[in-house]
Amino acid sequence: MAMVLAAACDRPSRFTGLRTLRVKESDRIAAVAAGLRALGGTVESGDDWVRVHPLPAVSDAGAPVVDTVIDTVQDHRIAMAFAVLGLARPGIAIANPGCVAKSWPGFWTSLDLLRGAVPGQNAPQ
Repeated sequence: MAMVLAAACDRPSRFTGLRTLRVKESDRIAAVAAGLRALGGTVESGDDWVRVHPLPAVSDAGAPVVDTVIDTVQDHRIAMAFAVLGLARPGIAIANPGCVAKSWPGFWTSLDLLRGAVPGQNAPQ
């Protein structure tokens, strides 16, 4: 979800026309906002819009890494979006990771391939 990844940008991002996201498997606007706020982010929202501000920097000199478990509210898209953000930001853990089986049973293996964590799959030949 673009709203989650927008938190990695260097300026606020605004999304509009999102009314249907409140009535999917979960209220995806509320779930994303809660997850980003748990990571220290700022999110403003209305009925069909969201403004996502950049997350505080995490570095040796910046904010400390705080391990955060993201409540997926059993929604596969919330789990996958925050997992992808976890490739760029340390300390993100996903509650109920099995919920991704609904749409992509091999998601975690694919994510491990992106990280280079599957032996033999990404190794130089």
